Amino acid sequence: MLCLHGIEAHGVRFLGLAQRLERVQVVAPDLRGHGRSPMEGPWTIDQHVRDLLPLLESLGPRTVVLGHSYGGLIAWELARRAADRISGLVLVDPAIAVGAELARISMEQFSVIDRHWADESVALRELSVGRPASALWSVALDVAVSLKRDADGSLRPMLAPRAPRARWAQMQEQLRPSEWHGPTLLLEAGRENGLYVSPQVVTAMRAGLADSLDHVVIDAGHAIPSDHPELLAQHVGAFVAALSPTRRRLDATRS
Repeated sequence: MLCLHGIEAHGVRFLGLAQRLERVQVVAPDLRGHGRSPMEGPWTIDQHVRDLLPLLESLGPRTVVLGHSYGGLIAWELARRAADRISGLVLVDPAIAVGAELARISMEQFSVIDRHWADESVALRELSVGRPASALWSVALDVAVSLKRDADGSLRPMLAPRAPRARWAQMQEQLRPSEWHGPTLLLEAGRENGLYVSPQVVTAMRAGLADSLDHVVIDAGHAIPSDHPELLAQHVGAFVAALSPTRRRLDATRS
């Protein structure tokens, strides 16, 4: 399973999911402009797809692609351009055709791009504010693997400073029609009331995917991989199990 993280995140955020999936190899790279991947632009959808295609090719055609938030947009585009190289698509509260006001508020109030902390203990304390207890493991990982020490000794996020604005602009674009018509699980965070997954996007996906789309609204906020890894693993595990050749043969026999 190729897992693609959201904006201002990193691949290790999928550790909670990986620990709970049996017999699934999880590959979760840092996207360009994040973590230990190249910081140089362009930070465009096209560039992300070009970055990921060789990795997808190396993993083989049985690969399931999973994307969360901005990573869900990249996952949709990857499936559009490499429909014959994947076996399933999982979109976890994907940020597609989001409103301009959400983009503005997110950049102004929630971005960590300009933040810095004196040391790890301060970073851990401040980044834990407002997070549920179920997400504290993820906050600790953020501090451990996604911060760098500046020249003045303070800690800053390992992020390309100009990338977030470019990405929020991309997330406001309309859903693009796709050649991908395979099994697709759309997990919507019910507590967000359609902020990231609007009825219009669901309708557009349904028009292209028909019965191949399984749209499930779960009782969770947007940060599903970090806040609700067990719930995510339950749905993703069931989706992956249904893709196996043995399971499909059994279902066909029963029908």
